[in-house]
Amino acid sequence: MERLLTQEQPGDALNLFLALAPEQRRSVPVPAGIALAQWLAASDNPDAALAIYGRLREDHPRGPHLDLVLLGLGLTLLRHKGRPTAAYQFLLDTLDADPSPECAAAARAALEEINDLQKFQVRPRRVERRDE
Repeated sequence: MERLLTQEQPGDALNLFLALAPEQRRSVPVPAGIALAQWLAASDNPDAALAIYGRLREDHPRGPHLDLVLLGLGLTLLRHKGRPTAAYQFLLDTLDADPSPECAAAARAALEEINDLQKFQVRPRRVERRDE
């Protein structure tokens, strides 16, 4: 699978990944799975990207790349699915997963993005008028 990704054949890598049995899938290096999920999100297929990230999280719940998996989940939900509320918890979890400085900075920037979205949401106010 890694060879397919480095040869810029992510579609073939996806087919290979999906054909793997669960025990074989667990042997796929997490960075290769992350690269595949990033390609899917960038290719306008965020649901498939979320599925890959979810499998990585399930298969490697305490692995050394958990911070990147959680960040990927959060960013995909935020930027590709328009679901800032769902993204928020994954981004916080990223910061709790002993992230690298770059990963922590990306999570904080995304959290700030969500904060800015919340500031600018204008909700119409319902005012009932009574005829006197």
